[in-house]
Amino acid sequence: MRKAFLIMSALVVTACGRKDEQPAADSPAAATPTLSYADFAGRWSIQLLGDMSDSVLAMFELNATADGTNWTMTHSGRAPISVRAAVEGDSLLIDAGPYKSTAPANVDMTTHGVSRLEGGMLVGNFESQYAMAKGDSIVRGRLRGTRLP
Repeated sequence: MRKAFLIMSALVVTACGRKDEQPAADSPAAATPTLSYADFAGRWSIQLLGDMSDSVLAMFELNATADGTNWTMTHSGRAPISVRAAVEGDSLLIDAGPYKSTAPANVDMTTHGVSRLEGGMLVGNFESQYAMAKGDSIVRGRLRGTRLP
């Protein structure tokens, strides 16, 4: 409920803002860099963390190409899973699935993540959705990634 209130408050403040105001040339909004797939290219070790703790829920290796094609994520002991990637401004969006989960076993799941480069690391949020027999289950949390050599 608290998150819903914060989101709604942010939307109201944004909607009530003046549309004719432009950010100053030296403001952070004006200086937001536009990145490309090449900025994220390489191998990354990604950790999915609990929303309110540093508990590692899952880990995988993200293999990213400079042209945005053929990205994959590989969980330990599993075949690579195809990832759809998009770069928007300073953000990387990734989507994977549906693919079979290991826990709970053999359940279709999808994963969506949004991250940014901060100090050479990927940091952001994720949402994984499990297609359970009694209704979907959603897990949300944080992600962090370090570039592998």
